[in-house]
Amino acid sequence: MAQFFPGLSRCILCKQVIDDAPVMFPAFIPKGHSLWGYQDASFHAPCFDGWEHQARFLHIYGDALRLDASMPKGLSLEENEKLFAERSRLWRERILREDLTPPTQ
Repeated sequence: MAQFFPGLSRCILCKQVIDDAPVMFPAFIPKGHSLWGYQDASFHAPCFDGWEHQARFLHIYGDALRLDASMPKGLSLEENEKLFAERSRLWRERILREDLTPPTQ
């Protein structure tokens, strides 16, 4: 999760100091994605709400949360690590592929 220091941390979008409660996200976007630089950062709530990429960003975040929640319970550590590594690899490849695909009209 991004670190936040009131009165010192700056909004990733407008670069101004954030004095109130920020909107923050953990690192979740694969490196190489066009939105990678906006993860693990702090936003002013109004800046985030008006951001042109907000919907796509939140879609990917929700997708990452669903991936995590889809992991079966009761696996050994080794089974869990192997399954999560495979699912994560496939997820990253899909997210990066979708980033390169222009939206259809």
